[in-house]
Amino acid sequence: MIKLVQGIVVSLVVSLHATLGVAAPITYSIDRTVGSGSAVGFIQTDGTTGILNLSNIIDWGFTLSSPNLAGQSPIDIDFASQAASSVAGTGLSATATSLVFDFSNTGSRIWFQGSSLFTPWWGLSTVEICPSGGVPCIGEIIGWAPGNQDPAEVAAHAGRVTFASVVSTVPLPTTLALVGAGLVGLGYRRRRTY
Repeated sequence: MIKLVQGIVVSLVVSLHATLGVAAPITYSIDRTVGSGSAVGFIQTDGTTGILNLSNIIDWGFTLSSPNLAGQSPIDIDFASQAASSVAGTGLSATATSLVFDFSNTGSRIWFQGSSLFTPWWGLSTVEICPSGGVPCIGEIIGWAPGNQDPAEVAAHAGRVTFASVVSTVPLPTTLALVGAGLVGLGYRRRRTY
């Protein structure tokens, strides 16, 4: 009898834990056209929803291409070999299904750079982030153009832009709760047969 009660309690705890929605990493897919270039890849977060900062981004990787890109095109950049990443302001937010950048939030940017300074990078920004003073780096940007001063590609945006969406499915907490309830039912049925 005690083992049956313990089994039921464990099943209920597991079910309750699942329904609370414990955060698991979320991988978002990116497939963006920026001017005559593109940024294709992913960003993985720690599962946090709402406003994100750099510590919430646990992995990323992109293939950047542009006829205006300095060096080779396409080129791969990733988290493991990055020279720099940056998230500033409160413009970057996440839901369970998408990443959103708010271009009306002044002073915000996200930026992911390759293996060294002046290697290709991709970002979204409401502030000037290029040193040249030539072509403005405000909007969605692929950098660098030859000479490493101006962006290779820039696309202007306004308002809230969804730039990435979920690629992997996550079990819904309600599904896990139903499994837990089923385990409780099996335990009860087993008890009745003995």
